Amino acid sequence: MTREILPGRRASDTIKFGHGPRSYYATVGFYDGSDGRPGDRPGEVFLSTGKTGTELQALMRDSAIAASLALQFGCPAELLARAFSRDGQGRPETAIGRLFQILAEDAG
Repeated sequence: MTREILPGRRASDTIKFGHGPRSYYATVGFYDGSDGRPGDRPGEVFLSTGKTGTELQALMRDSAIAASLALQFGCPAELLARAFSRDGQGRPETAIGRLFQILAEDAG
């Protein structure tokens, strides 16, 4: 298995979303499509709570790095969306889980 590196210049979107009592910001970088134009397949994510220097901020950064590496090694965003922890009603328990639910809904 090899890692698919993202192009040096790539399309990205920034998303603001809520999860629990907090607001989060995510920037998602995308691979180019088969025609060389910006595609819709995510290849990296950055996640922030806006509270610098906190353990929560570090956990968000680290979970985004791990998810980005999974994407670059070929794991589909939809699979990650299903893999993250869920509560008894099937809702994502974490902000990274909520982000990937949003990405999976946008792709579908």
